[in-house]
Amino acid sequence: MFLILFPLNISFFEAGVSAHHQKIIYVDSSNEEGPWDGTIQHPFQYIQDGINNANDNDMVLINPGIYDESLRISRSIHLIGLEKNTTIISSSNASEFLVLDAVNSTIISNLTFSCRNHERLDIIRMINCHHCTFSNIVIESSIFVR
Repeated sequence: MFLILFPLNISFFEAGVSAHHQKIIYVDSSNEEGPWDGTIQHPFQYIQDGINNANDNDMVLINPGIYDESLRISRSIHLIGLEKNTTIISSSNASEFLVLDAVNSTIISNLTFSCRNHERLDIIRMINCHHCTFSNIVIESSIFVR
């Protein structure tokens, strides 16, 4: 088994946590028992719940942890991990990890996308998107040699 890491930085300007946003929605995988309302005291357990409760220009701030989920974004938000090496999205879905659907000016930053299966998949799919920024992203994949 080989582990291949692909650092990805597709950004023409620095995407930071200080960007203008309306509200911050918090996510923490360790909040397993709830309550879940997206506040710093009661963060959502799943990233998709944070995305679903965000409006345009809101920030979804993700605490370190391993999140086994596929994500779909259909609004212009900032999806920011607190620490790229320990904020990991590791989907067991064999088709895709992150879909951006008809969004403008979405920012994705400080995340690791980890593929742990040996099937081909689309890590990030963008459909009718404009001016989206990916910054400080790691894409890692395990490749099995037979």
